[in-house]
Amino acid sequence: DIWARSSISTFLLQWLVQLVATERRLPVMAVGAVGKRVFDRRRLSQRTRILSGIACVLALLACRSCEEAPARLLLSVQTAFAGHTAAPSSASRGGVRVARAAKGFGSPVGSLPATVEVAAPKGGWPMLSIIVMGTDSKSVGAAALKQLGEQDYPLDKIKEIVVEGGDASALPSSWKGVVRDFSTKDADDVDLTKEFGACSGTVLAFWGDDHVSPSHRLKTQVLAAAEGSASLLQQTWFYDPADSDWSKVTYWPTKDFQSFLDSVNSSKPVGYAELMVTTDPMTLCAPKALLVDASQRVKFRGSPVEEIKVLYDHIAESKPRLLGDKELSWAAVRAPPSATVFEAAKPEGALRKLAELVCPKGTGGKERLDSVLTQIKDTKMTPAKAVDSLLHEALKKPLSDFEIKRVRKALAERLAELKDKESGPAVNDAIKELLSWEGLVRGKGNQQMARNFGLFWAAFVELRKYTTESADFWDMSSVGFVAEGLVRLGQRMWGTDERVNEAMTQLILQELNQKGDEELEEGELASKRKSGDYFGALSLKSVLESMAYAALDIPVEKYPVNGLCSLAWALAEGNVVNQGVQMKVARGIIAEVNRMQPADVGKIFVAMEEKRWFKDQNTVAYLTESLMSRVRTLKKEDAGIAQMVAERQAEASEEVAKAQAAKTSR
Repeated sequence: DIWARSSISTFLLQWLVQLVATERRLPVMAVGAVGKRVFDRRRLSQRTRILSGIACVLALLACRSCEEAPARLLLSVQTAFAGHTAAPSSASRGGVRVARAAKGFGSPVGSLPATVEVAAPKGGWPMLSIIVMGTDSKSVGAAALKQLGEQDYPLDKIKEIVVEGGDASALPSSWKGVVRDFSTKDADDVDLTKEFGACSGTVLAFWGDDHVSPSHRLKTQVLAAAEGSASLLQQTWFYDPADSDWSKVTYWPTKDFQSFLDSVNSSKPVGYAELMVTTDPMTLCAPKALLVDASQRVKFRGSPVEEIKVLYDHIAESKPRLLGDKELSWAAVRAPPSATVFEAAKPEGALRKLAELVCPKGTGGKERLDSVLTQIKDTKMTPAKAVDSLLHEALKKPLSDFEIKRVRKALAERLAELKDKESGPAVNDAIKELLSWEGLVRGKGNQQMARNFGLFWAAFVELRKYTTESADFWDMSSVGFVAEGLVRLGQRMWGTDERVNEAMTQLILQELNQKGDEELEEGELASKRKSGDYFGALSLKSVLESMAYAALDIPVEKYPVNGLCSLAWALAEGNVVNQGVQMKVARGIIAEVNRMQPADVGKIFVAMEEKRWFKDQNTVAYLTESLMSRVRTLKKEDAGIAQMVAERQAEASEEVAKAQAAKTSR
């Protein structure tokens, strides 16, 4: 159960390897008034393409005017637009036949011809309730609602469509009578038990916001669930709208999961491994009675995807129908799970066309994010100003992998334009903006902050990367201040509220899987997997090691003592041991000890006494003597410091006395 709820959920947050698929020589079939001829796609002239396209349109119109039009002809027309020949299907297969789609919510996306009609089950189509949610929250994008509005399920058979806010302004006008808000509209989380009970349809269907779905999806799933079980869609195609890239999964680790179940003597029903590993929870469609019964036997906690997966244990007993690519061709708008084997490939033309209309190339579906990134670029914002602008956004849903990649790219472009001498202070200012983010404050990590964490993470990762690559060009002050800033940022990130911490954990796991075990430096993987080691989990130790070597290479001169103290404290906190840097820092501090302020003294005391960072005993002795001399001077200069020292000495004496008294009593 633990494996199912964590690792499998994590599969949905994995990496996408960018591969450019070579164009295949696929035949194009053009059918129409000019007859029938097979062309090689690469040899078609522009004029021939136009003429054959017109012929195909005429053929399509002719077929639509004849009820007995051969199914093979319609498929040929569709294939001509698609760019390759599809395997012809029978006129009737599993309740699905090729024909003109029945009128439902609206017209197909982008006026694409609806060529698949699903025959109604015995007794007609049941009353349907639809719950629209994102993978991490109630919020969904406009693309998801637009696709739902173009489903061909009969509108008079829709009891309700549950959408956050109940706002139907972006939906077809025919929706107004059936759209309502969640029952728990004031809560950030979704109480599925209450939502199931509040629905009045006999069948319930989930609708996610990262799918590309054909107009007959709801009918297909409801028909599959008509016998009292559930239906879910298996994942095959994954689409990246940023670059218009496609990936096809060719292997799912179902056998590995089944082996795990066998090793723990699990009594899960047959097909449970395939259900858990290959399906998308946000495509669940099932009778209301089944879902209500299952929800009353579990306790929900987590994101919508995780909560739905909790139901799988009980849904599996009813032997749900898992619909593969042959039954329904659809796509997930995200990266394929890293545990799978996948390849660069393209689906049949109708799905490709639909994806390009729903998620145009170069977009991630967030208009406001597009505006902010454009503003960052056009106004040439400083990195700090760019981070500030990003953190003040109020996202309606968490960023996808692709959107995080876009944010990183925008920030990387701003960092790349910095000159070497100004880059250190600029990075330090940007880190200060991250440290001031409200989502890091205990008690303020609400659902909105959790949704916004992707913006914070994108900035953190890009600044971390830039620091590793550029620290060699910085002066000692910049190296020290940035090192301290990163460590303090890591400490605050690790102490965030539960919601924000869960969002961070998902992204850390995603990054771990993106990098791959074979690319991790020796000892780094073990360090990352220790949840209490935030330096390893946040990949900060390797950054600090790079900064230590950068400091070691800085020419010998008088360094600002505050930068040296910051560097010593940061390296000590990260347990980065470099004797050359230790000696260099110690000599610099002793030479400029009269410039040390109380905060500097405190940092060196932590590094020297608590962390035992300085290893050479002579160095420790000289530092101790210098620090004591400076403390005496500070006490004379500032009465407040003298009082603080006296109070601390009194507390220490009291603690010693109590310890001696306890020892005597024993």
